Amino acid sequence: MFEIRSAKIKDLYDIGELWVELINFHNSFDDRFEVPKDGKKEYVKQCKKAISSNNYCVLIAENLLTKEIVGCIIGYIAESSPIFVEQYYGFIADISVTKKYRGQGVGTGLYSAILQWFAKRNVPSIQLNAAHRNEMSQRFWRKQGFSDYLDHLYMRLK
Repeated sequence: MFEIRSAKIKDLYDIGELWVELINFHNSFDDRFEVPKDGKKEYVKQCKKAISSNNYCVLIAENLLTKEIVGCIIGYIAESSPIFVEQYYGFIADISVTKKYRGQGVGTGLYSAILQWFAKRNVPSIQLNAAHRNEMSQRFWRKQGFSDYLDHLYMRLK
């Protein structure tokens, strides 16, 4: 049993831990993902700013029995370039569910809550990046109704 709620400053350490777990999980199938030296510290700094911004939504899933933070989602409202019809859109920057709670509805609960946040702000669409080699993430987002839009390509320079 879990509860979805707005993140608080006191949750930042746990949010940082979830991010490290997420990056390490991605590293298991794509070595371009890695936690840099001060990565967790910098991520927590960004989350702290996001928590206090009206343009961002930082939600956590908390186990009601243990009070453990088991998931997090971060979204924000982005401004489009004037060359696009939609002036702004929602962007889901991150979603993370700790391994032991995956497949138990935590991700769906987090997504439903942020979807409501975007809807209250009359956001016309939502975008996100999903790691190409993360089959679990690809399945999850497509099940929510997301489809291909742009391909984000990568090339390492020598």
